[in-house]
Amino acid sequence: MNKLRRIIEEQGLSFSKEMFKLALINVFFIALGVLVFCLKLEKYYYIVVVVFLLLANYFFISSYSSRYQQMIYQHDDELIALFSYFKVFISNHIPVYSAFTNLLAYSSDWMKEKINLLLKEIDNDKTVQPFIRFSKNFQNLVFESLCISLYQMIDEGESLEKSNEFTFLFNEVNESNIRRKMEKKKRSLDILASFPLFGSGIITVTLTISIVSSIGGMINVF
Repeated sequence: MNKLRRIIEEQGLSFSKEMFKLALINVFFIALGVLVFCLKLEKYYYIVVVVFLLLANYFFISSYSSRYQQMIYQHDDELIALFSYFKVFISNHIPVYSAFTNLLAYSSDWMKEKINLLLKEIDNDKTVQPFIRFSKNFQNLVFESLCISLYQMIDEGESLEKSNEFTFLFNEVNESNIRRKMEKKKRSLDILASFPLFGSGIITVTLTISIVSSIGGMINVF
């Protein structure tokens, strides 16, 4: 539950309000179950209500994880876009610290907060740790190597070798991000292709239960 709370709140949502929405969904299906009982409908209706209740809970809760993962990937995408500007800055011999300051003009509010924190920590800590902590805000592990490379530009001085190392790591991150997007697109197409089969399965199960229930009712009559 603590993990779910963290995921919800990091998306700028209220945990209590979202749980209230989930409670309303459950109340709705419980009310359907009571209606089935009052109308004395066949037993398979109870099964249908329970199945849809479980599915509604699953999709409602898992949607937060999906959106959270998407938010993380968006942060990665933004940093890659910003580092493309960064490459231009350092190629024009702008110092790393000043280059980060220049990135603020192109950053989202979330990214501005992270960059400002990095700059503040650099002022107080001349080690590599501020850069490593900054890289932890992102999904792609190559960002850590990329940020360490930037620290080395400050610590050891800018050189063609360091600039080439940064460019190489940036290209690696960019290619990895492109592959991730292609894989995501493929998974999305696979999921869309499976929907008709899933729907057919639900219809088949529902019809089977209905037929079995009807036959049972006919046998009881005879």
